[in-house]
Amino acid sequence: MKVFKNGISRRFVLVISLVFTAIILFLTFFFNYILTENYVLLRGVVLNNNERLQRERGQNIATLLAARQVRKGERIPDALREVISPGNGFLNVNVFSQTADENFFRVRGSLQLHPGIQPGPAVNTVVRENREINYLKRGMFRTVVDPEIYSAGGVFWQNVYQPFTAGGSNYVLQFMISASRTMTALGEYSDSMRRLKWYLICIDIAAVIIVLFVVLHFMQNFSLLIGNLSRSMKKASEGEFDVNMNADADRELAELALSFNSLIEEMKGLREKGKQFDEMEKFSMNDIFKTGVAYMKEERLDEAVALFRSLLIFNPESFGGIFNLGVAYAKQREYALSLAMFTRARELNPEHELTQSYIDKVQRLQAKYDSDRN
Repeated sequence: MKVFKNGISRRFVLVISLVFTAIILFLTFFFNYILTENYVLLRGVVLNNNERLQRERGQNIATLLAARQVRKGERIPDALREVISPGNGFLNVNVFSQTADENFFRVRGSLQLHPGIQPGPAVNTVVRENREINYLKRGMFRTVVDPEIYSAGGVFWQNVYQPFTAGGSNYVLQFMISASRTMTALGEYSDSMRRLKWYLICIDIAAVIIVLFVVLHFMQNFSLLIGNLSRSMKKASEGEFDVNMNADADRELAELALSFNSLIEEMKGLREKGKQFDEMEKFSMNDIFKTGVAYMKEERLDEAVALFRSLLIFNPESFGGIFNLGVAYAKQREYALSLAMFTRARELNPEHELTQSYIDKVQRLQAKYDSDRN
């Protein structure tokens, strides 16, 4: 016999809950990854735009400074003070000139515009940048923006290196330009991303808790239903059929509860039939036979037929039952059934002469009955 192993078990429910939990965690990490990538992309775009803006601001100041026609490097800071308006984002300016060694530069002057920024090296000090990219050296030829954002005392800035020519000499102007607005915007965006990530984590935790709650609730109901079913089946096996399962209360397995209730009803029906059968067994076969004969004499043919047929159920080889059933059929003018019964009776007892005479009589009656009908 083929058995189909389909259904819901605790292990299946547990696996489903783990799958849903894994999906929730995956989506959370995926969104976190997307947010991180978006922040990195946005930060790169903002810094690139800020770098372009800082370069343009440095070039504009150099253009204004060139209009002053400064002849000496020492006069550059004074001229810068005239062209740089207060509060426009410039924090400090240092003026450098290249020495005989192209990797070293001499400080020609400085202009401090923000009190929170430490002043640059003293005038006539020779300096060299301690980094692979020498921005001072590159700044001799074109405008260069240091991408790194520096901070001190809550102030953020970027260094812009701008070439400048005065009195036939080449100089490098190091502008320290404020980047506080850029960093504030990035900080606010970073805070919003951090809050959003926290919200996602909270939603993730809540979703996992809900999944676990639903699973535990289902498994508890499942256990209660199985326990009730086991107890009810035990009672039923002991002959106590006054048990019933509430299909409405056990919605998850309502079909099982209904099937169990139907089974109990069928078992009740079988028990009732068994009682009836036991009552019938109290009567002997002889009593059934005598009752059938009495019914036939009283012309209660249908009842007689029913008794003789029930007698044959218990004893299919009962000659008396078959013979008298043939007589009852003949009286009901069921000649075909009557002949069949008498023929069967003759097979069981060929020496019974009355059987053959009844066969002949029924054949004549049937022939007459058929001719009258025609």
